[in-house]
Amino acid sequence: MFETKKIRAEVGMMSLVGVRTDSYPVGFGNYFSFTNGLRSINMWAENLKHAASHYLQDGFVEVDVWTDGDKQWAVVVDERLPEGYTFDNPCFTGCYPPSRKMLLEMGAYYRWDQNDEYRKHTDPENWYGERGWSYKNGIISKSVNTPSRKLKAKWSIETKDDNSGSNI
Repeated sequence: MFETKKIRAEVGMMSLVGVRTDSYPVGFGNYFSFTNGLRSINMWAENLKHAASHYLQDGFVEVDVWTDGDKQWAVVVDERLPEGYTFDNPCFTGCYPPSRKMLLEMGAYYRWDQNDEYRKHTDPENWYGERGWSYKNGIISKSVNTPSRKLKAKWSIETKDDNSGSNI
């Protein structure tokens, strides 16, 4: 399950996607870990940075910390944040996702399971299959019917001339 904690509202490591920040909250941004190493799965780094100076004046943010084996994820649940600063479909880009059992638990708890996009985490075989893709053993692929031709090449073996020390 999870434990609710208050942690420092500071971005540690983050991805480096260029994002327009002329208005907040941003709808798409950089995934990140907090300075304590917890990976946020429902908030962008730009939104946390902005929220820290506007809504989280104490410097802390409330999160639910989910633990699965030796891995942990943070779901931001701070009620001081206005709508839009967190999002309804978690992002596991750049990190290892929880087990399907935990994903189902999380989806039911936060009602993410009512969002069809969330099925790509809990039922990837069918979710990708419905979109014409294949999902097997964590690999997503798509067959494309494109005309192809055999490649032709002529190969030869070069030998070294022992007298000159150069290749022929």
